[in-house]
Amino acid sequence: MGKLFQASFFVLAILLTLSFVSALSVSGPFFAASGQCETTMQKYSVCATIPGTYSVSAAGSGSSWVSLAPTSLNLSGGSCADVFAFITPDCYASSGTYAPRFIVSGAEDYNAPITIEINQAHTFDFSISDSSIVSAPCVENVINATLKNTGKFKDEFVISQSSLPAGWNVSSGSKILVDPYAQASFQIKITPACSANSGNYTFSINLANTRTNASASKQISVGVEGIIPLSVSGLFDKKSSLDMSLCRDTADVRHFDVNNFSAVNDTFSFYLLDANNNLVPSSVASFDKASVSVASGKSVDLNLLIGKNAAGIVPLTFRAHSLAFDKNYDSLLNINFENCYALSILRESNDANSCVAKSEQRFILTNGGTKAFDSNVSLFAGAGLVESKSVSVNPQSSSEVYFTLNPVSAGSVAYRVVAETFFGEAAADFNYLFENCYSSIIESQNVEYCKNSAVDFNATITNTGTKAQEFTIATDAPWLNVIPDKITILPAGAQSININGVAAGSIAKTYTIKAISTEGTLSKTISFTALAENNCRDFSYAVTSDVVDVNCGGGKIVDLNLTNAGAFDTNISLSKVFPQWVSFSEEKVTLSPAQTKTIFVYFSPPSGTIGKISGLLAAKNDANISKDINVSLNVLLGSCSAISADGNLDNSVSGIKTISRKEVTIDFILSNDSNSGYNVYDINAPDYNVAVDFNKGVFVDANTSLGAKITFRFAEGADLVDQNVLVTIKTSAGDLNKVVFVKFSEASTQMPITGFFGAASVTAIGGLLVILLIVLALLALAKVNTNSKKPKLRK
Repeated sequence: MGKLFQASFFVLAILLTLSFVSALSVSGPFFAASGQCETTMQKYSVCATIPGTYSVSAAGSGSSWVSLAPTSLNLSGGSCADVFAFITPDCYASSGTYAPRFIVSGAEDYNAPITIEINQAHTFDFSISDSSIVSAPCVENVINATLKNTGKFKDEFVISQSSLPAGWNVSSGSKILVDPYAQASFQIKITPACSANSGNYTFSINLANTRTNASASKQISVGVEGIIPLSVSGLFDKKSSLDMSLCRDTADVRHFDVNNFSAVNDTFSFYLLDANNNLVPSSVASFDKASVSVASGKSVDLNLLIGKNAAGIVPLTFRAHSLAFDKNYDSLLNINFENCYALSILRESNDANSCVAKSEQRFILTNGGTKAFDSNVSLFAGAGLVESKSVSVNPQSSSEVYFTLNPVSAGSVAYRVVAETFFGEAAADFNYLFENCYSSIIESQNVEYCKNSAVDFNATITNTGTKAQEFTIATDAPWLNVIPDKITILPAGAQSININGVAAGSIAKTYTIKAISTEGTLSKTISFTALAENNCRDFSYAVTSDVVDVNCGGGKIVDLNLTNAGAFDTNISLSKVFPQWVSFSEEKVTLSPAQTKTIFVYFSPPSGTIGKISGLLAAKNDANISKDINVSLNVLLGSCSAISADGNLDNSVSGIKTISRKEVTIDFILSNDSNSGYNVYDINAPDYNVAVDFNKGVFVDANTSLGAKITFRFAEGADLVDQNVLVTIKTSAGDLNKVVFVKFSEASTQMPITGFFGAASVTAIGGLLVILLIVLALLALAKVNTNSKKPKLRK
């Protein structure tokens, strides 16, 4: 044995000498190229000259992507070990170069960067339908945009604009989510500022990945053209100037419409200016409204009020100012004050409504002036011209004008009769109601029936006309009864008809209901569909709660509503599948068609039950139709108290393996002396290199025990010292921490050598004897004492 120790110390001296000659070295690839979310594995060889335990880690930018295995190395002098690096950049990491450090720490240290080049995998194509458009101010333009995700990630993009002219509005949404290799379309809505001058404007639409540095941009050019947003009909119809003749001795009013044909709502202000751009006195001319607000595409009425004036021509500037476009629009207005004409038109017919038919209307056109004139008199229905006539009227006289109203449908129509002359116009407005005197509809649903069962449904007849109507109701099915079969319905009224019978024998696929009146016959074809036998004898259920919270050791009642959805009486039986601690207020019920009955289901989990449980009940009727009723049970601790500090832990040394490292296996016994059970998920000794053998997840009932083996692995040459060992136990009721005193010194020197070499004695190994003897000479062997008292600790 003395020679053996001398040989061992000689080897150790050689190793110590070598440690001062060379240093720790690491070889392997220190560059990796990868895309986001892609894994690269690299192998490194760590060689030490000084024996000991070395830790391997990564630090710095990108180190979170590097996983190393193993992270701890036990190296003897002059030996090497492989370390594997698994490099997986974050799925949303920005592309570029990163340099995490590869660090080895121990008796010798090593620190070197691993260069990681991330190639952008978040790729996409961004295109737009038009990069150059022409638009008027205040007009919305739409450009279609397409975003195609050419990468393998589901990416979110944010949409923004840059270099946008002041006052412009560009709407394209703010974010868009696109699946891998999918395509999304969106619209870019561009509205130039209302005050934008003519010219070319350029800005950019930008797309940026919200979690990486992938981005793209498209430039859009908009050519803005000038616009005149309004017209004044009644004064400047298709003209930029007007010569107006008026009676010099009487005031006059000229009606006109301001039409806003721009794309935006606007407010127009009106001014009359003289030759020096000064406001004209109101005694000469003025407007009844200084400004008006006009919606896009709409018009409003204004009046030009003209006062008495000396004979002659007064040149004026008619100015309209647009608030939205912030511009003035001028037209010339020359008023010739002279002896003029008085014109009026009056509707003489006083009827306001009739059935849908032609109706003749009489109008009187009057000339109150001193000169004869010819007038073009027109009838308008809404904005559409119906008919025009030419009429001559002598001074101080009247002429009759007749128009025929010829409606195309029922409803109220706004009519206007306009008499136009070279000096002005007059109009008569009236509304006329054309009534749909006789109109009605019949409605009913299609019928689904069970053979040899009652059929009962309703039809509804509605009088949509303006006169009362009488109907006789009939069907082409001799087995159907109609109640009532004669009805009278007032205007806007409705009558429900009951149709019933027994679907026995041969039933046609369709039958017709008819409502016969003096004005015509209404008919409704109804489909009759025979239901399958299962549907005719089906039933349904409803549970008041899909998730039931119930206390362990307690109980909970849940309402179960059973409904007969068939056409015949049925018996329904209930049974429990899982769990067995379920009770029913009734296990069998009889239900008539459409009847619903509530069954009370009682759940009562026994002691030791805790956690989430999927319950299954079964319902079956006498037609052999079965339904599974699923109930999720959440069993709470309730009166079954927690384990608190009642877990006992015993241990004993059961064996030692002596190879190139020392392994000691301890038999532990976990005793549950609480009043409720729990599941054991993990047992560990976190301060040691251990392997644990037990039935993970096993349920340990109250006052029962669980056995586990923990194998402690010690380094070569380590002394087995008696010491306190922290054992952690994770359970469904909480975590336990136990400190147990273990006598590692009470170990046997006669244990067989197993593991790497199999179960054999030292002499049976042959050529390995010298190596094993050297190892045994350096280890302090322990002795197993199976009769020693098992130490016990309580939390």
